[in-house]
Amino acid sequence: MNRKIFKEEELPITELESIGLARGGQLLMTDENKLALLFGRRSSLIRLQNLEDKNLKIGEMEAKISVGRNNKGKIELRAHPIYHQPVFPVDLTDIEAEKLEQGETVAIYKKLKEKDETTREYLFEYDPETREYIKTDIGKIEEPLLVNNQILTESQREAFRKGKEVQLTDGTTFRYSGIDTSPFRANRIALAVSLLLDGGLSYVIYRGVKSLTGKEHGSDAEDLGQGFQESVEDLKKAAEYFRTRMKQESANEAQRLELDIQSNRTFRTR
Repeated sequence: MNRKIFKEEELPITELESIGLARGGQLLMTDENKLALLFGRRSSLIRLQNLEDKNLKIGEMEAKISVGRNNKGKIELRAHPIYHQPVFPVDLTDIEAEKLEQGETVAIYKKLKEKDETTREYLFEYDPETREYIKTDIGKIEEPLLVNNQILTESQREAFRKGKEVQLTDGTTFRYSGIDTSPFRANRIALAVSLLLDGGLSYVIYRGVKSLTGKEHGSDAEDLGQGFQESVEDLKKAAEYFRTRMKQESANEAQRLELDIQSNRTFRTR
């Protein structure tokens, strides 16, 4: 998983407006794609307009987009077009790359030695929509603490980071995905996920989750299980609690303001 690493006001609105994805400072895209950008992920395929690259002008094209910081720390818009032919990454053998492209395997985990002689772990995937190989540093993947109200073991969290399938007792199977707007693929159309963010436990309901293979879901994909329903109920209770607290605080604040006003008026009449 990935935490939200950008704020909406940080997004490059001018660049987004130039390609038809914003107007008047407002984004013109689905909430799913907006959240994908804020979480540092790629959007789904979007039709872009008025693209320019040096002397090349393109009226419109389909591509995925993302945002990231350049070497100077400035946030920039990145386009991921559909390639005519996939380019094999140098860190994979031809056989490994072909297995990913043909769908014989969905992810390949590898340890690679860097130029500074340190060893890092990476996950390789293939995006058939853009015909592109995706390389993810697994150190940047945040594994969930709970899924469908079930606490993950250390071995399950490690398996998730390495792109392996994780199975729960309720029959749910899921894995990490670096090529979709959601960081999950599963045999269910929705997941209730909890993760640790900024010292607190955050809950996220992911809907419209793609299948493990990216193909159509099976007939039991809508059977979300008791754990999912319990998580949703817990979220509803938490939301109601916070709504009640906010109303109480607003009422208390209004009462304090009224008392202050009355106090000021009394002071002035003396």
